Amino acid sequence: KIRHKNLIMATSLVIAEAHGPPDQKKAKCQTYDEITNIELARARVKKAFLRSNLLDLNKEIQFPRFDQSEIKIGNMLGQGSFGTVCEIAEIKIEKERSPNDTFSFRSWAGVDDFDSQNGKIESGEIDDDEEEYYELQFQDKRFIADNYKRNGDTARYAIKSISPDVKKNPKKFRIAAMDMAVETYFLSVLNHKNIIKMRGVGQGDMFDENYFLILDRLYDILTNKIDAWKSSSKKHDTFFGKIRNGKTKKLKLFIERLGVAMSLAEALMYLHSLK
Repeated sequence: KIRHKNLIMATSLVIAEAHGPPDQKKAKCQTYDEITNIELARARVKKAFLRSNLLDLNKEIQFPRFDQSEIKIGNMLGQGSFGTVCEIAEIKIEKERSPNDTFSFRSWAGVDDFDSQNGKIESGEIDDDEEEYYELQFQDKRFIADNYKRNGDTARYAIKSISPDVKKNPKKFRIAAMDMAVETYFLSVLNHKNIIKMRGVGQGDMFDENYFLILDRLYDILTNKIDAWKSSSKKHDTFFGKIRNGKTKKLKLFIERLGVAMSLAEALMYLHSLK
């Protein structure tokens, strides 16, 4: 009986090891599904990119890559549904330059293997010498690291990444990663003085949890400016405001608002011109 029980127990252990406990088996299936969903999301972004008319497919736009360890994160500037934006307090380059220290949406999407309507696009069509190209990108990275402060004390750049709580939810993370990928795509091709610029990206794929963007830091947003304009306008309309040259101040305020409106119009005209 003892031998029989031992045999049953041994057989049960073998079966358990082969198939795993129910919870563990379920966890493995979930992990596989998560990976599959990420791959599908990545494929969708690549497909949308290849169909877009915004890019010159023969043009390689490179951005320097940074490790998280190279960036000291400062105060949080804002938080959206999926992402968090913080100022960059300091940048210290730890790695020497290498081909892996640059990023381009064109290479990520596999444009070199894509047959366009005008024929096959090959990487050989890029005129710049490869070694010189990486040297220029390293110089850009060094420039960013040497100039992370504005006027000596204010942060010049900001870092945008997916919020920690979003990373814990596979569905939310997949949506957030797609948003970040699309944002990377647009910022990699847009070039206008009134549109925020992307200066660099994190290491790894755009669908990695630790991927991030390095952007120019915004010192104000339109929503706050509108509130400030309303408040100032009301003050100028009061009795004390009028006797303190309120009419002239309101005119200056109007000119400032008009300038902002023109800047927005210029940015919109630029976007429409890309069609």
